[in-house]
Amino acid sequence: PERPERVAHLLEHLTRTGLRDELSEVTPGRAPLEALARVHDAALLRDVEAACAHGRARLDDGDTYVCGESWEAALRAAGGVLEA
Repeated sequence: PERPERVAHLLEHLTRTGLRDELSEVTPGRAPLEALARVHDAALLRDVEAACAHGRARLDDGDTYVCGESWEAALRAAGGVLEA
């Protein structure tokens, strides 16, 4: 699930193991929808964006939870991959 503690734990681990010094931190831009559409169905993208906009807690009946900030986070995560 999305939780700030996950990021903090990951960063602590990278620092503790010395791997953080080998990485470059970037502030990613938003991935264009065209890039996402290469790997995800357009209907899925619309559904996820709408769910986030409405603040729904869970996608479908699955175990994927979203909030109002999830769409932006997803776009930036994908943007980071594209920039890497």
